[in-house]
Amino acid sequence: MTDSGTWSEGIRETGNGPVGRTVSETSKESMWHDPVALAEVCLGVALARDVERVRLLLVGERTFLSLERQGYEEPLGVVPRALGEATIFRLGLLGTDRTEPTVGRLGRVVLQMGSAEGEVIVRVMPGSDGPELELMRVRGGAEPWVPRPGPALPPNQVGPYTVLEEIGRGGAGVVYRAVHDALERVAAVKILDDRYEGRAEASARFLREARAASRIDHPGVVRIFDFGMALDGRPFMVMELIDEPTLRQALDQAPGGALNPTQVCAIGYAIADVLQTAHDAGIIHCDIKPENVFLLEGDRIKVVDFGASQLLGRDRRGLRLIGTPRYMAPELFRAEPATPASDLYALGCLLYELAIGDPPFEASDVITMAHAHQQTPLPTLPSPRGSLPGALCTVIERCLAKDADERPASAEWVRETLKGDR
Repeated sequence: MTDSGTWSEGIRETGNGPVGRTVSETSKESMWHDPVALAEVCLGVALARDVERVRLLLVGERTFLSLERQGYEEPLGVVPRALGEATIFRLGLLGTDRTEPTVGRLGRVVLQMGSAEGEVIVRVMPGSDGPELELMRVRGGAEPWVPRPGPALPPNQVGPYTVLEEIGRGGAGVVYRAVHDALERVAAVKILDDRYEGRAEASARFLREARAASRIDHPGVVRIFDFGMALDGRPFMVMELIDEPTLRQALDQAPGGALNPTQVCAIGYAIADVLQTAHDAGIIHCDIKPENVFLLEGDRIKVVDFGASQLLGRDRRGLRLIGTPRYMAPELFRAEPATPASDLYALGCLLYELAIGDPPFEASDVITMAHAHQQTPLPTLPSPRGSLPGALCTVIERCLAKDADERPASAEWVRETLKGDR
């Protein structure tokens, strides 16, 4: 998120009412406690030329903020319900000449931000848990909220490594096959995507990933050899090269789209072993999913991408949602701190998908996905006497409990439960 002074500079209300009331002067001190400031941020994001719409949706005691661009919905953050209600009320008033915002009514706000000028439609609609609001730019526009230029030429040299070819992308990084000039050692070099250059959170994610992986002494975690800054100022890390498929690739290639149940048990055992070691080291992965687990010979695994990881007892998310919505625990959608139980929920989602072929919950947007994880019952698993071992069914059902307190006490319980069926 950007400082409210940046977003609010030059913003003035219009709509159907009087023109010229400056709203920025009252909101610079307490951005995320003041609905005026939050309304300005939402309007500023909506004015960006790469954003199709901004949404505010009330769910329980929280308000979810998201933006849509290039056909995809991306989370902006989560704020308390009272702040969200006040912000929706504020934005609803900006687009009308009424003293009360009318649900279902369209209004317009003309904005001036520096040299950029534009017009945004404000729409307040009834939702399942209160009013829902949309902001859509219809004229003009500012520079993209997050610049998204075309792909840049890959680097030829990163530290002492000569780059050979791109082998993958994930999060904010690009991974290349590279060779050490002196040692002739082949490795994987991950460097910050140039689209995210200058973004403090993306750089911090890199450092967090390197530190977390280095703290976990386990053969199932990718090894980090080096960390540094490239000549262009972007951070990079050097990791062991894994020339094996991810679980996502294994699923895509599996007959019927699912893995053998015995193999699923072995994979679950191996991931749980990694998670127990990580949790003992005070690290929560926060993004366990098929794309972040490599499948090696003999059903061994390598867990990668600790960029979203959190330290036990520390919550550095701010307004951000952490993880991948398809595998996120219910409490993470409520912006509660991540715990080891959050990783176990993601593991349950992953094991369900490996065994069945589809994730337990699917939705077209973040808000619907959040509701599914929090409210929708787990689909019925095949009978333990049928296609899935009883231990695997038990693990999946326990890990996917909505209440974190009802999940297994530790990853060790998962490992020991699956031990006999692998």
